[in-house]
Amino acid sequence: MLSKVTSLSKAPALFILVGICSAILLYDTGLPFIVSPLTGAVLSFGMILLSSRGTVKGFWAFSFLVLLLSVCMGYYSLARIEHNHVDNTYVRMKGHVLSERAWGGKRAIILSLDGSRYIAKVSPNKGYREGDTLFVTGYIIPMKSSLKNPGGFREDMYWKAKGVKGEYLPESMKLLSSSGKDIHSWRSYLRQKILLSLPEKTRGYMLASWLGAKDPDLVQIHSTSGTVHLLAVSGFHVAILASGLFFIFRNFSACNILISLFLWLYVALTGFAPSASRASMMLQLVLISRFFGRPVTPINSVSVAGVIMLCWNPFCFWDLGWRLSMVASLTISAFVELELHKRVKVFLISPMVWLSTAALIISAFGQVPLSGTVVNLFTIPLFGILLPLASLISIWVLFGFPFGDLFSIACEIPFLAWEKVAHFFCFLFPYSLGSNWFVIIISVLIFFAVIFRSISYNFYRSLSASGVVIIFLAFLYKYILV
Repeated sequence: MLSKVTSLSKAPALFILVGICSAILLYDTGLPFIVSPLTGAVLSFGMILLSSRGTVKGFWAFSFLVLLLSVCMGYYSLARIEHNHVDNTYVRMKGHVLSERAWGGKRAIILSLDGSRYIAKVSPNKGYREGDTLFVTGYIIPMKSSLKNPGGFREDMYWKAKGVKGEYLPESMKLLSSSGKDIHSWRSYLRQKILLSLPEKTRGYMLASWLGAKDPDLVQIHSTSGTVHLLAVSGFHVAILASGLFFIFRNFSACNILISLFLWLYVALTGFAPSASRASMMLQLVLISRFFGRPVTPINSVSVAGVIMLCWNPFCFWDLGWRLSMVASLTISAFVELELHKRVKVFLISPMVWLSTAALIISAFGQVPLSGTVVNLFTIPLFGILLPLASLISIWVLFGFPFGDLFSIACEIPFLAWEKVAHFFCFLFPYSLGSNWFVIIISVLIFFAVIFRSISYNFYRSLSASGVVIIFLAFLYKYILV
């Protein structure tokens, strides 16, 4: 008989993660600060009971420890959210441009002022770049709170997920220096080199893969085909890099240290994208486990990475990239644990990720294209080859080696061919799943069912447990929080 401690011993961090996420979600929806983490712990405990059978010695003590950690970390995360505010202040000081991007008809730049980050929206004519040092005068004000609409875009949460504390209203901004040796200056330099040296498609994919910058035309193409996740720096890109690093450093005695060094350098180059940070943290746990000779379960590693990120910056909970990354990674990790033939797993894993993330995509964009289920089957393995190859060719071009122009033009051909094939499948499957509660519930049910099946080894128990969790969440939302 399986013991009740089975699911806890396999993935204890999963239940802590569920407790913290539930606490943040319930608090954001209107439940009081004091009650939210306790309610989240109730949900976690319910998941522990539903995913287990029988009892063994030490079950209650271990459960209590996991739930205590869930409650404490829930309160800690909520406290950080509550105390993340600024007062109206007039500033006159040096600032550093950490990032910049288009924002409507303006440019949004993140400034580091006195060790904190602030968002400023300036005219597109202002040529400020990452790494620039400015002398600024103006006012720092709290960010305007967005409406608590689960399906709508919340601008304040978007920026706070990137570490922004408040908004800077510029009175004057004077450029002091445009040269630097920090990571932001290197990002700006590399962006300019890519824009000036590489052809259109390769340029767009390298900006996305290396720097986390999205080309609007590529976003449109991949959104239509349901593969827009390839343009967000995620576990897919980290896995490609890690595979290359393992191959290069496999015979080095300091293999793990060298991989870790280059891995976090890459994450810094992407601007510490939440999904890339999560994937790198997970891989770092695997490297540490290898060093100490201790086994590690994928689903627990993903959960630990999620817990660390929420405690570090609880606002990343509202970052769509982080949510998609966590749901996709948990689905993949859980699906790998299932007792299925390898060929079946390879064929089903992409549709399963598509289904489990459908609820988030529909909530954010209103629909999810059905063509994504087919296109992702060949796109993911294809880009697993194309992106490393294009990166090597791009490095060759950027260093000015011979025949760079010829190689870069040849690199465009497979990307253009993929667009034609993807467009064909979109023509064959022009339908999309729109925003309705049935589709969202099915998506959430599939996600929880895969997770429960991975940790409980019983299909019917997994399905019923998933249903109970969904009913509990729906009851809270409908009858208590609204």
